[in-house]
Amino acid sequence: DLNFKPDIIVVYNYPAISLLRLISYCKNKKIKLIADVTEWYLPQGNLFTKIIKGLDSYYRMNFLHKKLDGVIVISRFLEKIYKDCNIIRLPPLVNKKSDKWKKIDNLKLEFYKLIYVGSISHGHKDRLDVIINSLSRIKHSVKDFKFMIIGVTKKEYLSFFGSESLPSNVDDFVSFLGRKRHKEVIIKIKESDYSIFLRENNLLNTAGFPTKFVESLACGTPVITNSSSDRSEYFIKGQTGYLLSSIKEIELDKNLCKILNENKNKVSMMKQKTLDYNKFHYEEYIDEFNNFLISL
Repeated sequence: DLNFKPDIIVVYNYPAISLLRLISYCKNKKIKLIADVTEWYLPQGNLFTKIIKGLDSYYRMNFLHKKLDGVIVISRFLEKIYKDCNIIRLPPLVNKKSDKWKKIDNLKLEFYKLIYVGSISHGHKDRLDVIINSLSRIKHSVKDFKFMIIGVTKKEYLSFFGSESLPSNVDDFVSFLGRKRHKEVIIKIKESDYSIFLRENNLLNTAGFPTKFVESLACGTPVITNSSSDRSEYFIKGQTGYLLSSIKEIELDKNLCKILNENKNKVSMMKQKTLDYNKFHYEEYIDEFNNFLISL
């Protein structure tokens, strides 16, 4: 409908030049303009591309977003940057009442099932190599476990990290399953004892918030990860998973040993506690978001 005029337009990590044009358009049409900011992208590619994308990101994040009627941010880091704006902080949200998050009966397996879901397309955003190498070192010091990797094939892993990057015993505990349909991935997460991912404390990871963390808890699967971004805010110690203080070799090996030698009954208790966790259910934020819209 060419005559349709929205009251509000929301842009999602929108490029600077396009956003400048939209700011002018919304001002002329008296339309409220909101930015949904979930990332602080680190420029990739050749030198020219890095310069162009770096300038775009810097200008958009530090200046343009502050000119808008409101900003939705995903982390406390971004909340501080836009503290003088009309702002609301929301983590990634799900509808916990949806059938896809319903509990399933898990197989009573003696060994632990760990799962990683993601890709290596964003460089070292997720340190999958650190996880595999640590698990390789502690393999004979813990109870039996299997590590399932979804989203990455063995060939892709070797291409990115190097042909000699995998430990010699990797086939004893790792399965590279590559890409799967989202519905199948959710079932695999539910069937696992823990999902695991580790990240460096850099600008990209501090400004963002991992969707995989939210989806794992929604599935009722505790998370093993390290402290970065706002994840510590959503952890209940011994109930929703384990928050590691470091991913350095000695400390990481020690902590993973302790976790994987826990009694399986404790894991069952944690999975139920995690399933009952509602901090990422969208209805928890309805009143807060309504107040944000009224303030525009």
